[in-house]
Amino acid sequence: EVSVQVDHFASCMEDNLRDAQRQREELSKELENAQKMFTDLVVFYGENPTSLSAQEFWVTMGKFVRMYSAVFKQVIIDRKAEAEREERRLRQLMKKAAANESAKSFKRGGYGYPIHDTEDMKLTPEQRDEGMVDLVLFGVLDDLLQECGEGGSFREDAVLAASKEQGAK
Repeated sequence: EVSVQVDHFASCMEDNLRDAQRQREELSKELENAQKMFTDLVVFYGENPTSLSAQEFWVTMGKFVRMYSAVFKQVIIDRKAEAEREERRLRQLMKKAAANESAKSFKRGGYGYPIHDTEDMKLTPEQRDEGMVDLVLFGVLDDLLQECGEGGSFREDAVLAASKEQGAK
């Protein structure tokens, strides 16, 4: 008896060949689409797609991203430092204003003892924001200099003594 064996290799390979051809067509379409998108991307960044390879483009983009990240981090550090400097400056200004406020709020009474009066130095937050603190500080300094130049509280005593002398004559 002769046995005939049927070879299924050809039929199996035909099915695999059809699947492989379909996958090749899909991949060809995806490749064309990717090449078009890459060309559009290169043109978008102002480069010539015919003279710039994909490798050169991506190396350049990688360098840009690293440099941008470094600059971005530095900007954040600089802004933080600037905010801290501004906060310190405002704290010092407020401390100085408070010291000047307490210095101005003392007025001399009848016997030369200080009388505390704080009403003329109170500032609203809006006045502080508008720079009124500087004006008040300069006003305090001007008042102190003027008072020292005129003799301050000694002036009243000198006027009283002079008027008593005038009355005695």
